[in-house]
Amino acid sequence: DGYHAGSLMLDHAPQQDCDDPQAFKKGMEKLVRDARFGDTGQFNLKSLHIGDVLFQVTALVREHHVKADPTFTALVMSIAVLEGLGRQLDPELDLFSVAMPMVLALPLFKHEKRYGTGAAQG
Repeated sequence: DGYHAGSLMLDHAPQQDCDDPQAFKKGMEKLVRDARFGDTGQFNLKSLHIGDVLFQVTALVREHHVKADPTFTALVMSIAVLEGLGRQLDPELDLFSVAMPMVLALPLFKHEKRYGTGAAQG
C-alpha cells in the first residue's frame, strides 16, 4: 500500500518540512501501483526494476521536501547495486518469496503486528 508507505515515511522522518503531505502520500500510492508487478506481472529482477522505483521515490521525497531518514538514501544506493548484481546472476529470482520473511522480521513490522496498526497484520 503506497499511501501507507508514504504515511510511514512522513511519520518516521527525523524532521518534517513536507509542503503537501497528502500529495506526497498520493504520489507514493501511484508509484507503488504503477510498479507493483513490473512489465509482466511478476516480482522478479527481469521484469521489476526496483532501483528505478526507489529513485522515483527519492525524486518524490525531494519534490515534496520530505526529510527522509538518512539511512534511506544509503539503502536506495545499496539496493540499486544489489539489483544490478542480482539481475546478472538470476533474473528470474522471485524477490518477494525471498525477501518477505526478512521484511516481516523487522522491528517496525513486529511493533505493528503487536499493536494492530499496520498492513503487516495479514
